[in-house]
Amino acid sequence: MRKLFSNISRSANDFYYSLEYRKTLLFILFISLVFRCTLIFRYSDNSLLTASFETDEWHSIKVISLMKENNSLNPHYFFYPSLYYEICFLISYPIHFIFGATWHVTIIMARSISLFFSLLSIGVVYLIGKEVYSEKVALLSVFLLSLNPL
Repeated sequence: MRKLFSNISRSANDFYYSLEYRKTLLFILFISLVFRCTLIFRYSDNSLLTASFETDEWHSIKVISLMKENNSLNPHYFFYPSLYYEICFLISYPIHFIFGATWHVTIIMARSISLFFSLLSIGVVYLIGKEVYSEKVALLSVFLLSLNPL
């Protein structure tokens, strides 16, 4: 009987800590989302948007534009893996249909895809850290990754 109560209290205690860790993880994800969104939309004016280009964004916009002109999934640019360009190409049709086919919409779309994959990587790092070490180490690694402006 004593063993039964200790197992129940341990599982309830684990659930409480697990719930606290989940709340902390959701808070870190929210902070990361806000931080990354401010970096994506830091220049909303069209004239200042070009000033916020990263070094490889010119190539990304050029490749995505050429893929749309040729109506082909072949980017003809293989310095980087092409899955990113293919995803941007496939998502660009509904985005350009809704918002118009301007270059600043393409930039924000490409940055939003990067935002999605960076938030996805935060979840993957949490799961790996939790499996290999502990939840505290996983939360610490996720916190440090969330501060990195990928």
